[in-house]
Amino acid sequence: MRILALMLLLVAGLQIPAQADATLYEFWLASDEKAPKNKAVKKGKLGFAQILKNQSGKMSLVFSGTSTPLEGSHTILLLQEYEQAGKRALIGTMSSGSFVFDLYHGYLQWFASAAPRYFALVPKNKASWQGIAPPVLPVGAPSPGAQSGKSKTSVANHVAQQLHYPKSARDGGFSGMVVVKAWIAADGKTTLAQLERSASFALDVEALRLALLLPAQAPATDEAGAPLGSWLSFPVTFILN
Repeated sequence: MRILALMLLLVAGLQIPAQADATLYEFWLASDEKAPKNKAVKKGKLGFAQILKNQSGKMSLVFSGTSTPLEGSHTILLLQEYEQAGKRALIGTMSSGSFVFDLYHGYLQWFASAAPRYFALVPKNKASWQGIAPPVLPVGAPSPGAQSGKSKTSVANHVAQQLHYPKSARDGGFSGMVVVKAWIAADGKTTLAQLERSASFALDVEALRLALLLPAQAPATDEAGAPLGSWLSFPVTFILN
């Protein structure tokens, strides 16, 4: 019956409505991280953010009613959840930068401008969140592959250039070293990040963000010289001045 109905619609020249994108997460945002969140909600002085997923599996971050440059839609390249003792964050990358929804400290950290920007964050309809499934690695994924000296240098440069000390960690006096590992696929691109050594929640999140943002690396190879996926581990050190 469904096939017949679709055929009748096509014959009649009617356009079949496309299925709506699935909403994975929803947030209210204030234009200033110092804005009292509860009062801002009551006064309606917040923008709205949604993380959507379409039928092909592609995700996007959509803003409405917020100040420039957050208005509009941004294609998400990678999105990963991180949870530690009930503290939760969403870490995402885009072609124009990256972002962190820190649900524990209550702010959005936006890395698509010269300096990171902070926006007060209030989860909306949390009970209806669908969440995201963690990436699945190949069965028998190997341990970290041998990386060239050039690759290691690019990782060190990447950390030095992209690291931003989290505001909550700086205010709380947290420092230390996080060891993170990135899954480098056969094409040299990062698809997943995990922790090997934790320091604190905010520092862990920043290290994971840096891992997801890694520039393309020289992939490991098998005995025949064919590229294959492997883990690449590196430290991220946070020192308070």
